[in-house]
Amino acid sequence: MTTAPIQQYLRVFVLNFDPSSLPREKITEVLTENPLYLNWIRFLPGQFFFVSKSLVNDVTAPLHERFPTDYIFVTEVFPNTCNGWMPKEIWNFINNPSSAKGTTLLTAPPPSPLSNLELLSKLFDKK
Repeated sequence: MTTAPIQQYLRVFVLNFDPSSLPREKITEVLTENPLYLNWIRFLPGQFFFVSKSLVNDVTAPLHERFPTDYIFVTEVFPNTCNGWMPKEIWNFINNPSSAKGTTLLTAPPPSPLSNLELLSKLFDKK
């Protein structure tokens, strides 16, 4: 009895990491240099989305090899099982993955002009 090979289709993954301990330029190097990663986009400081035809264990191996002591989380993203508030470029990337090697660097919006302390004081101000 033979088993059918796993279908090779374009998969979208999200990669999360702590940018205070692992510079995103280091992640960028791996995603750009390794042929497993076909395309990627970044928006938030500690997050990348990337496209691959490989399974999650295969795409995490080069990252673990390069960054064995850093915390990294990778999961496959399915358009019908995720939701959130991201720019349309992110949703286009998720919904229409492309194998065209490219990099898209979106700029995250600036932080709120109010600090967390100012926001809390406004919430609890009893005037």
